Amino acid sequence: MKQIILCNQSSISAAFRRTIYTLLLGLTLIPGALAAPAPVCALPGKDGTTYLKDTYYPGTGTASAGTSSLTIGTARTDTNAGTTALAPGDLVFIIQMQGASINTSDSIAYGDGSTGRGFTSLNGAGSYEFAQVKTVAGSTITLATPLKHTYNTQAVGTTTTQQQFQVIRTPQYASLTLTGTLSAPAWNGTTGGVFVLDVAGALNMGGATIDLSGTGFRGGGLASQAVRSGVMASEYALAGTPGYNGGGIDSSQPLPFTPGGTKGEGIAGTPRLVVNPGGPIINGAQITDLGASGYPGSADFARGAPGNAGGGGTQHNSGGGGGSNVGSGGKGGNSYAPYSATNGTNCVMYSANFYGCNGDGSRPVGGLPGGTIPASAAYLIGGGGGGAGDSNDSTDNPTLAQSSGGNGGGIIFLRANAIAGSGTLKVNGSDGQYAGRDAAGGGGAGGTVALATSTTSLGGLTVQANGGAGGNSGYPLRNGEVQGPAGGGGGGAILLPSGATLGPFQVNGGVAGVNNQSNGASSTYGSQSGNGGQGQIIYSNNEIATSASCYPSVTLNKLQRDASVPSSTFVSSPIGLKPGDNIEYCIVYQNTGGTARGFKITDSIPTNLTIIPDGYTTSKDIRWAAGTALAVGATSAPTGIDLTNASDADEGTLTTSGGTYGQGLLTLDLSATGLLQNSSGTVCVHTKVN
Repeated sequence: MKQIILCNQSSISAAFRRTIYTLLLGLTLIPGALAAPAPVCALPGKDGTTYLKDTYYPGTGTASAGTSSLTIGTARTDTNAGTTALAPGDLVFIIQMQGASINTSDSIAYGDGSTGRGFTSLNGAGSYEFAQVKTVAGSTITLATPLKHTYNTQAVGTTTTQQQFQVIRTPQYASLTLTGTLSAPAWNGTTGGVFVLDVAGALNMGGATIDLSGTGFRGGGLASQAVRSGVMASEYALAGTPGYNGGGIDSSQPLPFTPGGTKGEGIAGTPRLVVNPGGPIINGAQITDLGASGYPGSADFARGAPGNAGGGGTQHNSGGGGGSNVGSGGKGGNSYAPYSATNGTNCVMYSANFYGCNGDGSRPVGGLPGGTIPASAAYLIGGGGGGAGDSNDSTDNPTLAQSSGGNGGGIIFLRANAIAGSGTLKVNGSDGQYAGRDAAGGGGAGGTVALATSTTSLGGLTVQANGGAGGNSGYPLRNGEVQGPAGGGGGGAILLPSGATLGPFQVNGGVAGVNNQSNGASSTYGSQSGNGGQGQIIYSNNEIATSASCYPSVTLNKLQRDASVPSSTFVSSPIGLKPGDNIEYCIVYQNTGGTARGFKITDSIPTNLTIIPDGYTTSKDIRWAAGTALAVGATSAPTGIDLTNASDADEGTLTTSGGTYGQGLLTLDLSATGLLQNSSGTVCVHTKVN
């Protein structure tokens, strides 16, 4: 009796199966055991090698962790926003921009419950992840894998903060070379302030600058109002209709007192009035009136600092606090007092020739700096906006933009297999506005830069995440007054891969504002500079794959059994056979990396085997079980779809000639859909031993 010994798996791969795997992006197939599931990936290289702008969508409603769908609004229209609509296979970057919880009491407990600043819980603010779009139906997106985090958009409540997330279509580049200066739309309360790149291969910076300075959370807007004098106020959170109607004091709505300067914007909410750099100036106010407050109880005013936003100066004419990120902003300067070069009655000394006497007592009631964010790669935070200075005399200099806080820096996230060349990344906070007469605005905090790459030598990159300067108080239009300068913004964060080194980088806090007198005397008058941020935070968020790990990673195994023997099992080891035996072959595939586009398996039928006609059903000799990986020890091929031999609409083709040995060729062609991440399957045929 003639006996044939079938080869083991490795021999089959090299000399017998001659299986050909056609995958985009030069995939290296990995033999052996299946790897653990990779992080979420999409279609590396899908968008080619030419730069496209990100497309920005506001998130709506709630998308819970563990679910696979979310709802979006209309795409942002902006010079720095893309117009490519979402489609299946696209990569999206989802980020919770706001949502931190705060203590809302008008006391030192405001913010974190004890210091008048900060937050009680991040409550998901800054959480982020990549996801692959599976389907798009109107405003509903179905994702290929479940969400890891919960994302919310909801309006502010009496004691609960507003929440907002956004969804960013992120082009998937095979490789990319940048030129010129690039940016993103500034944060507008629903979208923007984030720039994301995903490059499967090499990102060449090409001398380009990516500048998101001043695109983060917005500074508090000037609310010039009637002053409450002599009350020695020191509030933390006040509501009230701002004395503003197109700018300046609204004579039709006189207030018995001013509630103080406007708080900045940050992870815990948005004030009604925000700074509008470059916009029209009306009675000194260069602001946008959003029409409604986004802070609990509409408490937009006074020195308490919500989340990472700077607090507003408390009356009378104290400076705004600086916004914060990893580095703390600085406190705003003191309340109003007449200046004196010498000591006298009711005076506070600031230097040998600088005293504040009488007035509102030169009290330390300036806006508090925003709360700091612990350094971590688990969340990405934009720089907090600076608080506005308290002002009642903006009409003294109505054409000067004054007293509003500066915007924080935005977020830059670069994911690339390799980063080469020189380039500059900027997420600096903006300076607070000077005062025309009264108190100044706090500086915005530096933003966040995150680099996910296998490259550790990043000496060609220059990175800036500095806080903005606090504004100077008014050069006295009426001699002898001292008003509150503002606090500087805190420094931002730079997240790097383990072992990576940068070129020059800066995470400095912004300098404090000063009060200058006509005799040359100068003082910060209680204002403080911002503290520096951190520039070497190790980027280790395992939820975010590097681009390299998003290449397809396919494992293939070939199993066989002697179907002539009842209850025979599939094995990968050699088996002994005789002529006439029915050999069932199955190829098992699994992808643990990113989607393999153009995926195709071909397997030649050797000379000593012949395809058995109607192997599974009439005219169908191929069995394909998508999603099922056949295991060693199984007694039958998995249930699936039986495919025809012909080259037609189905995925399978089986010829009786044309293989390496001239005896036939099995083809499973999944080019139309690609082999998705975490996808598996089995394709089988019956053959007879000659």
